[in-house]
Amino acid sequence: MYYRLLVIIIFLCGELLFSQKIVFEHSNEIVIGSIINITLEPIAKNKKRKVRMNIKKDGEECNARISKEKFMVILDAIQMIKSDTISVLENYIDTSSSSIVIYQTNQKEKSYYANGLNKASQYNSNQKDFWYATKLIIRIAKLRMEDLIGY
Repeated sequence: MYYRLLVIIIFLCGELLFSQKIVFEHSNEIVIGSIINITLEPIAKNKKRKVRMNIKKDGEECNARISKEKFMVILDAIQMIKSDTISVLENYIDTSSSSIVIYQTNQKEKSYYANGLNKASQYNSNQKDFWYATKLIIRIAKLRMEDLIGY
């Protein structure tokens, strides 16, 4: 009896963890049309537990699938971010902005925002977690960090 109850609880917790959706957006106000939007969303009722990835860049749209394991690595990296708002103070010219939002069953759960990320952000203690999560998302979408204009 207790064994069945434990199995049901573990199954439900796994479903709740996997029902999250991640939305990454990046834009640069100086360059018109320089918007990157990447959405990672688990596919409902999928035996392989794949995650749908929708990539929108420069007016083009692409869809792909990634594994649950890659999704969970990205989710773990996002949850390591210490501050919900990050700004690079030395960078006055670049007006690029990035955001990562995690939705739990279609309700906004947690959002992170960074303004003016650059190559030096990976070494800054306040910015490196956001930079790492961004890098994972960009790589899984088969883009380059250089695609983030102003990077």
